[in-house]
Amino acid sequence: HDSLEDQGPNRLALMADLRRALHDGQITIAVQPKALLPHGEVTGVEVLARWSHPQQGPVSPEVFIALAERSGLIRELTASILEQALAECSGWRRQGLAVSVAVNLSPRALLDADLLRVVTDALRRHQVPAPMLTLEITESSVIADPEAALVALHALRRLGVRLSVDDFGTG
Repeated sequence: HDSLEDQGPNRLALMADLRRALHDGQITIAVQPKALLPHGEVTGVEVLARWSHPQQGPVSPEVFIALAERSGLIRELTASILEQALAECSGWRRQGLAVSVAVNLSPRALLDADLLRVVTDALRRHQVPAPMLTLEITESSVIADPEAALVALHALRRLGVRLSVDDFGTG
Protein backbone atom coordinates (compact mmCIF):
# COMPACT_ATOMS: atom_id res chain seq x y z
CA HIS A 1 0.00 0.00 0.00
CA ASP A 2 1.51 3.35 -1.07
CA SER A 3 0.86 5.04 2.26
CA LEU A 4 3.16 2.53 3.96
CA GLU A 5 6.16 3.92 2.12
CA ASP A 6 5.68 7.31 3.74
CA GLN A 7 5.53 5.96 7.27
CA GLY A 8 9.16 4.77 7.62
CA PRO A 9 9.79 3.88 11.27
CA ASN A 10 6.06 3.70 12.00
CA ARG A 11 5.75 0.99 9.35
CA LEU A 12 8.49 -1.06 11.02
CA ALA A 13 6.81 -0.67 14.40
CA LEU A 14 3.48 -1.67 12.89
CA MET A 15 5.10 -4.79 11.39
CA ALA A 16 6.41 -5.76 14.84
CA ASP A 17 2.98 -5.06 16.31
CA LEU A 18 1.36 -7.21 13.62
CA ARG A 19 3.67 -10.11 14.45
CA ARG A 20 2.71 -9.76 18.11
CA ALA A 21 -0.99 -9.41 17.24
CA LEU A 22 -0.90 -12.65 15.26
CA HIS A 23 0.92 -14.43 18.06
CA ASP A 24 -1.53 -13.13 20.68
CA GLY A 25 -4.68 -13.83 18.63
CA GLN A 26 -5.58 -10.16 18.18
CA ILE A 27 -6.41 -10.55 14.50
CA THR A 28 -10.07 -11.49 14.53
CA ILE A 29 -12.81 -12.11 12.02
CA ALA A 30 -16.13 -10.49 11.33
CA VAL A 31 -18.70 -12.20 9.16
CA GLN A 32 -20.80 -10.65 6.45
CA PRO A 33 -23.85 -12.76 5.58
CA LYS A 34 -24.64 -13.89 2.05
CA ALA A 35 -28.38 -14.23 1.56
CA LEU A 36 -30.72 -15.42 -1.17
CA LEU A 37 -33.13 -12.77 -2.36
CA PRO A 38 -36.10 -12.33 -2.05
CA HIS A 39 -36.39 -14.80 0.87
CA GLY A 40 -33.42 -13.47 2.83
CA GLU A 41 -32.21 -16.99 3.65
CA VAL A 42 -28.58 -16.86 4.78
CA THR A 43 -26.62 -19.46 2.82
CA GLY A 44 -23.11 -18.44 3.74
CA VAL A 45 -20.87 -15.77 5.11
CA GLU A 46 -17.80 -13.93 3.92
CA VAL A 47 -15.10 -13.70 6.53
CA LEU A 48 -13.44 -10.32 6.99
CA ALA A 49 -10.13 -9.94 8.84
CA ARG A 50 -10.04 -7.25 11.53
CA TRP A 51 -7.28 -5.79 13.68
CA SER A 52 -7.84 -3.29 16.44
CA HIS A 53 -4.40 -2.01 17.38
CA PRO A 54 -4.09 -1.34 21.15
CA GLN A 55 -2.89 2.26 20.61
CA GLN A 56 -3.96 3.15 17.07
CA GLY A 57 -7.38 1.56 17.03
CA PRO A 58 -8.74 -0.19 13.92
CA VAL A 59 -6.12 -0.82 11.23
CA SER A 60 -7.42 -1.14 7.68
CA PRO A 61 -7.14 -4.64 6.19
CA GLU A 62 -5.50 -3.00 3.15
CA VAL A 63 -2.70 -1.85 5.44
CA PHE A 64 -2.15 -4.91 7.61
CA ILE A 65 -2.50 -7.42 4.79
CA ALA A 66 0.10 -5.50 2.77
CA LEU A 67 2.31 -5.51 5.88
CA ALA A 68 1.83 -9.25 6.28
CA GLU A 69 2.82 -9.81 2.65
CA ARG A 70 5.93 -7.65 2.91
CA SER A 71 7.08 -9.04 6.25
CA GLY A 72 6.59 -12.73 5.45
CA LEU A 73 3.63 -13.07 7.82
CA ILE A 74 1.03 -13.78 5.15
CA ARG A 75 1.11 -17.56 5.73
CA GLU A 76 0.52 -17.07 9.44
CA LEU A 77 -2.25 -14.53 8.78
CA THR A 78 -3.95 -16.80 6.24
CA ALA A 79 -3.76 -19.78 8.61
CA SER A 80 -5.19 -17.72 11.48
CA ILE A 81 -8.14 -16.47 9.43
CA LEU A 82 -8.83 -19.96 8.04
CA GLU A 83 -8.72 -21.46 11.55
CA GLN A 84 -11.20 -18.93 12.89
CA ALA A 85 -13.50 -19.20 9.88
CA LEU A 86 -13.60 -22.99 9.91
CA ALA A 87 -14.03 -23.11 13.71
CA GLU A 88 -17.13 -20.92 13.29
CA CYS A 89 -18.39 -23.03 10.39
CA SER A 90 -17.91 -26.19 12.46
CA GLY A 91 -19.87 -24.66 15.33
CA TRP A 92 -22.72 -23.70 13.04
CA ARG A 93 -22.79 -27.22 11.59
CA ARG A 94 -23.06 -28.68 15.12
CA GLN A 95 -26.10 -26.42 15.61
CA GLY A 96 -27.64 -27.79 12.42
CA LEU A 97 -26.91 -24.74 10.28
CA ALA A 98 -25.51 -25.37 6.80
CA VAL A 99 -23.68 -22.07 6.43
CA SER A 100 -20.61 -22.01 4.20
CA VAL A 101 -17.68 -19.64 4.67
CA ALA A 102 -15.77 -17.60 2.12
CA VAL A 103 -12.24 -16.42 2.88
CA ASN A 104 -10.29 -13.93 0.80
CA LEU A 105 -6.79 -14.97 -0.20
CA SER A 106 -4.14 -12.36 -0.75
CA PRO A 107 -2.21 -12.64 -4.02
CA ARG A 108 0.90 -13.87 -2.20
CA ALA A 109 -1.03 -16.49 -0.23
CA LEU A 110 -2.11 -18.18 -3.44
CA LEU A 111 1.54 -18.59 -4.41
CA ASP A 112 2.53 -20.14 -1.07
CA ALA A 113 3.67 -23.73 -1.62
CA ASP A 114 2.15 -24.74 1.74
CA LEU A 115 -1.31 -23.31 1.06
CA LEU A 116 -2.85 -26.67 0.12
CA ARG A 117 -1.50 -28.27 3.31
CA VAL A 118 -2.71 -25.36 5.46
CA VAL A 119 -6.22 -25.59 3.97
CA THR A 120 -6.35 -29.39 4.13
CA ASP A 121 -5.20 -29.49 7.75
CA ALA A 122 -7.67 -26.80 8.84
CA LEU A 123 -10.60 -28.53 7.12
CA ARG A 124 -9.67 -31.84 8.73
CA ARG A 125 -9.08 -30.32 12.18
CA HIS A 126 -12.51 -28.65 12.20
CA GLN A 127 -14.29 -31.50 10.36
CA VAL A 128 -15.68 -29.16 7.73
CA PRO A 129 -16.35 -30.63 4.28
CA ALA A 130 -14.25 -28.89 1.63
CA PRO A 131 -17.28 -27.65 -0.38
CA MET A 132 -18.32 -25.57 2.66
CA LEU A 133 -15.22 -23.40 2.11
CA THR A 134 -14.92 -20.88 -0.71
CA LEU A 135 -11.57 -19.24 -1.30
CA GLU A 136 -11.92 -15.86 -2.95
CA ILE A 137 -9.06 -14.74 -5.16
CA THR A 138 -8.44 -11.60 -7.15
CA GLU A 139 -7.42 -11.37 -10.76
CA SER A 140 -4.06 -9.94 -9.72
CA SER A 141 -3.24 -13.12 -7.77
CA VAL A 142 -3.39 -15.12 -11.00
CA ILE A 143 -1.71 -12.49 -13.18
CA ALA A 144 1.38 -12.29 -10.92
CA ASP A 145 2.46 -15.88 -11.70
CA PRO A 146 -0.17 -17.63 -13.84
CA GLU A 147 1.52 -21.04 -13.93
CA ALA A 148 2.02 -21.31 -10.17
CA ALA A 149 -1.43 -19.87 -9.51
CA LEU A 150 -3.09 -22.41 -11.79
CA VAL A 151 -1.26 -25.30 -10.13
CA ALA A 152 -2.49 -24.08 -6.72
CA LEU A 153 -6.04 -23.46 -7.96
CA HIS A 154 -6.29 -26.92 -9.56
CA ALA A 155 -5.01 -28.56 -6.36
CA LEU A 156 -7.53 -26.64 -4.23
CA ARG A 157 -10.32 -27.53 -6.63
CA ARG A 158 -9.35 -31.24 -6.52
CA LEU A 159 -9.57 -30.98 -2.72
CA GLY A 160 -13.18 -29.88 -3.20
CA VAL A 161 -12.81 -26.29 -2.06
CA ARG A 162 -14.94 -23.81 -3.97
CA LEU A 163 -13.17 -20.95 -5.74
CA SER A 164 -14.46 -17.51 -6.54
CA VAL A 165 -13.03 -14.45 -8.26
CA ASP A 166 -13.47 -11.48 -5.93
CA ASP A 167 -13.78 -7.90 -7.23
CA PHE A 168 -13.86 -9.19 -10.82
CA GLY A 169 -12.98 -6.52 -13.35
CA THR A 170 -11.31 -4.17 -10.87
CA GLY A 171 -7.78 -5.50 -11.48
